[in-house]
Amino acid sequence: MRRKNSFRQPPLLIFLLIVFAGLTALYLAWPAWRTFIPLQIVSSDAWNTLFADRIRLGLPLYPRPNDLIANNYPPLSFYLVSALSWMAGLDALLVGRLLSLFGTIATGIAVFVLTRQLGGSAIGGLVGSLCFVGTSARFYTVFVGINDPHLVALAIMMWALVWFFQQLGKAKPVEPAIMLMVLAGFYKHTLLSVPVAALSYLGSIDLKRGLRGGLVGVGMAALGLALCAVLFGDAFFQNLLMPREYSLFQALRRVGWIQWLAPALGIFAVWAWYQRKSSAARFIGLFVIAAFVNQFVQMTGAGVIHNVHFELAAAAALAVGRAFSGVEDVPFAQRFGLERSRSVIVFILVARLVLTSSVTPYLLLASSDFRAELVQRVAIARSETARIAAIPGPVVCSVMLVCRMAGRPFLFDAFAVSQRIATGYASSAEIDERVRLLGLHFETVDPRTALVYLN
Repeated sequence: MRRKNSFRQPPLLIFLLIVFAGLTALYLAWPAWRTFIPLQIVSSDAWNTLFADRIRLGLPLYPRPNDLIANNYPPLSFYLVSALSWMAGLDALLVGRLLSLFGTIATGIAVFVLTRQLGGSAIGGLVGSLCFVGTSARFYTVFVGINDPHLVALAIMMWALVWFFQQLGKAKPVEPAIMLMVLAGFYKHTLLSVPVAALSYLGSIDLKRGLRGGLVGVGMAALGLALCAVLFGDAFFQNLLMPREYSLFQALRRVGWIQWLAPALGIFAVWAWYQRKSSAARFIGLFVIAAFVNQFVQMTGAGVIHNVHFELAAAAALAVGRAFSGVEDVPFAQRFGLERSRSVIVFILVARLVLTSSVTPYLLLASSDFRAELVQRVAIARSETARIAAIPGPVVCSVMLVCRMAGRPFLFDAFAVSQRIATGYASSAEIDERVRLLGLHFETVDPRTALVYLN
């Protein structure tokens, strides 16, 4: 059941919520501003755009095994970005970035709705929503508002979860929602936590419905893979299973990244202990565990960075929103005072947002020199683009987006090539020979054409 809303909140809590919302807006302003700047944010920003370009150019979306590029993502994101780019007359880079920004906000709204569906208050939903958007924009800035499918796929997953609970509450079939989750998996294939948590929860309350939902999901996924095999051939699977190094030690070292979500998860853990038999605590607990396990497994892979955290960030945001709503369920909060306890929760979340060394959002707001530097970087990128365009023969740029702006074909993926060598799939001599046959010229581009260090 939903809790009754009370909009008569104490002044301190209202003040903290305004600060929370203001900081979230400030931190989101930088990736929103950056979306329209024609500079490379990270290499995957250009990489996703280059593969969307291949659809427009009539080139295979999944290269041949002997090519020096690889596409280990499912196809839907590239087709959507390419189609919207064509329909709107906009550059695919901008379309992909706008979709990612929209995905961040849409996921935040889904957190609000899910908090309400799981018995939380409107204020609790707002806290959870701000927690997701603020944390993502502050700590995972590099992936908010770039051309990458992860946040769009997460938004689809979260709204499919909203649909799942809506269907469950009305005693209607949940299979359509499960099918939407599978569709999101063909937008980005590594988001597994939502369907795992949803089916596990469903199975815990109705084993037959859980098994049926699981079978529908597996069947839908198999059908999608079969369709990809028909459309793209063996190249689809060869690219999707691209050689990659894996290291357990690397994942253990990266566990520290969870510090950004630790306050929200800690608050939830206290509430969930006292409400461990409730359906809300059980589902959110399953979601958090599934997201953590999925994140940890992915962190063993080379080249994996902060985009693996978004599922856990969404789970943590939902967790803290529900815990905030149910603070009266905690005996200590009853003694300390319910409104003071809620104020402390928001203060902790605000403090975690503030306590970081990144100053870029503040510079954007307060420093005219910083804004002038961005203008200068754009001018440098245009100059470098003209220089690269004038070089004869095929060129590989140290900043991928500059080569794209210069109209150069995408012929060499440094990460994919390095992983082939590291895993023994190809030798350095074989790669060098392939480079020689293609006549590739490697050109160092001014690093100021990339924004990777301004996050």
